[in-house]
Amino acid sequence: MAEGTLTETIRKIVAKAEPYVPQVPKPKKKIPLQAKILWTSGCLVIYLVMGQTPLFGATAPEFDFLAFARVIFASAQGSLVELGIGPIVTGGLLMQLLRGSDILKFDFKNPAERGVFQTATKLVTYVVIVAESIVYVIAVYGPGISEPHVMYIMIGQMMGASIIVMFLDVLNKFFGVCLVQCLQVMVGLSAYFRSLVKWRLMVMSQTRCSGQTSCRVYLACS
Repeated sequence: MAEGTLTETIRKIVAKAEPYVPQVPKPKKKIPLQAKILWTSGCLVIYLVMGQTPLFGATAPEFDFLAFARVIFASAQGSLVELGIGPIVTGGLLMQLLRGSDILKFDFKNPAERGVFQTATKLVTYVVIVAESIVYVIAVYGPGISEPHVMYIMIGQMMGASIIVMFLDVLNKFFGVCLVQCLQVMVGLSAYFRSLVKWRLMVMSQTRCSGQTSCRVYLACS
């Protein structure tokens, strides 16, 4: 392969950065099913707790820019998982598109090549986390923040939480039952449908009450 190509450049960057990139070690022996379930449950509980932990300095914006994608990205507005799995999906999708269009040429049959690609995907995900955190905080919460240090704290919180989510995903991939992303989306879907059912029941209750009130008024007048 000729020197100077994008693939070769990525190989060089990965070779220099890999010693400094935090890695989750792969299990040396087969993990029992009970242990996998415990790992998956633990990762999911941590994610749910993060979803209930408010983001310091965050004030509810007038319009939720990601309302249409909250369920897909398993995110929660105003919490530590504000970005959800968005950076992970974006980084992985970007690398897959580059490989699928033959801009990046990696032989996945070769374990070493596959490892380089996975490490490069992690590096791209870090870049996406930093970029999305800065842009999101400035665009969504920036107008309501009067002190600059609060904005810096919010950006740091969002970056740290997104990195934890990325490690939860990798941890569950090696030690858990399935990808924690799937479970996060399932939890988001269940919460969405619960809220939809509650809203529907409330509307039916209000309609029934208004109907009974109208009948009483009619009977009283007659």
